[in-house]
Amino acid sequence: MKKWMLLCLPWIGLVHAQTMEEFSVSVEEVFIDNMPGLQSFAWAQHNGLWLLPGGRTDGLHEHMPPSAFPESGENNTIYVISPETNEVWTAETEGLSSTIREQLASTNMAYFQDGDTLLFAGGYGYYTDTADHATFPYLMVIDVPGLINAVMTGEDISPFIMQTAHSDMANTGGHMGKLNGRYFLAGGQRFDGRYNPHGGASFTQTYADRVLWFTTSVDDVLHVNIAEDWTDAGTFHRRDYNMLPQLSADGDLYYTMFSGVFRPDIDLPWLDGVHVFPDHYSTLPSMTQLLNQYHTASLPIYAEDPYAMHTLFFGGIGLYYYEGGNLYIDSLVPFTSNISRMTTTGGDFSEYLMEASMPGWLGASAEFIPLETEGWYADGILQLDQLPYENNHVGYIVGGIESEFRNIFMLTGTSWASTKVFRVMLNRTGTMVGTSETAQRDLKIYPNPAENFVVIEWAAQQEASYMLVNSNGDSLQTGQLQTGRNELPLNTVPAGMYWLRIQNDKGVVVHQLVKN
Repeated sequence: MKKWMLLCLPWIGLVHAQTMEEFSVSVEEVFIDNMPGLQSFAWAQHNGLWLLPGGRTDGLHEHMPPSAFPESGENNTIYVISPETNEVWTAETEGLSSTIREQLASTNMAYFQDGDTLLFAGGYGYYTDTADHATFPYLMVIDVPGLINAVMTGEDISPFIMQTAHSDMANTGGHMGKLNGRYFLAGGQRFDGRYNPHGGASFTQTYADRVLWFTTSVDDVLHVNIAEDWTDAGTFHRRDYNMLPQLSADGDLYYTMFSGVFRPDIDLPWLDGVHVFPDHYSTLPSMTQLLNQYHTASLPIYAEDPYAMHTLFFGGIGLYYYEGGNLYIDSLVPFTSNISRMTTTGGDFSEYLMEASMPGWLGASAEFIPLETEGWYADGILQLDQLPYENNHVGYIVGGIESEFRNIFMLTGTSWASTKVFRVMLNRTGTMVGTSETAQRDLKIYPNPAENFVVIEWAAQQEASYMLVNSNGDSLQTGQLQTGRNELPLNTVPAGMYWLRIQNDKGVVVHQLVKN
């Protein structure tokens, strides 16, 4: 059953960024002749040229076999694109060995560009060896400049692609990164067979539930060397999420896994995240990401003084969405045009709704490709302090799924792989004048986690209303708050995660509450 809840514009938990942002963004469509429609693909770049292998040429997958993920929607072409000269070059993969050709046509692979090398793990598609759809048990390594040149000149592309079989590389919906000289595969799943939303006998599905560290070596062949395995089913049981590099206040590099799907206890997205460091990981139980939980075009932005680490998410799919000044929850997890931002200043995260939005239901399974401007990026992270104050072209949003409607879960043929490309512009607008921490000076909520009751201390000199809501959007309690101490009984509330919504004439506060 579809359940939804309407929340007015909140100023804590989800903060409107109109008067609070250090920067603003806008998106402008640019037109590239013969641009392919691709979604869930991999990318690399070299000297302003994009290399786009893999992915699909159709829209959101159908929901019944044998219609789900047809071979006709696989991308069997390697594209090289110049956004500056408006040129597109292509090479077909039909002359390659079957395992390389089929993995190159797969979707939702884990990949990472390391200098002139693109690593490409797993991916889902038709696999001749099993005569069925499968997650490919291979790691592929691509010479990016060499392959780009071969595609542009029409030369043989096979010398620039290496592949090796390794069962641990069978991953779809995960992400790949690199820290301290080691690669890692985070989250994701192994999915073999045809997709069926009703859990029929057409497939097997195993979440990775881990971060897998490895290195590679090459003599005459490519080797994968497994270093260690961090398994945690309660933390890494997520796929189709966003993972971005981040910088700490000390300038140390790490990664954050943002939300994703699906929670083991309920068929809904995660709202929290995980930090991955070179020697450990850290869960973020107090983090709440309401918007843009599925993989979408995204951009990490670092500000050094004062320190802030921002991550932008451009459209996509999420449990919550904003429309007309109101926040909605939809358990069918629809498409959204919202552009959101998660920001940390060294402690908890705050979430912001950006003033700009995507021009339609766009962004899901799209990619952000940064502009290679000297000094602007380090480790894939935009350095905000290095930018001029106005009219900064920082990169492009490429491809993804474009939808005719917000919610198309059972609407066949109402989405497609987008041919659209958007220029992303950023303006610095000065320092932040407020945060969610200063906005909540009139409010204290404790204990959290709570057991038999929770105390709300309300310092404002006007009444407010409250609503306790569960993770499905059902209202469990409502009432009025008086200035001073208010005690809410929780004796009849089951253990779990809840939302406490407090509203007065100045706005709405949304706090996460855990009941033990």
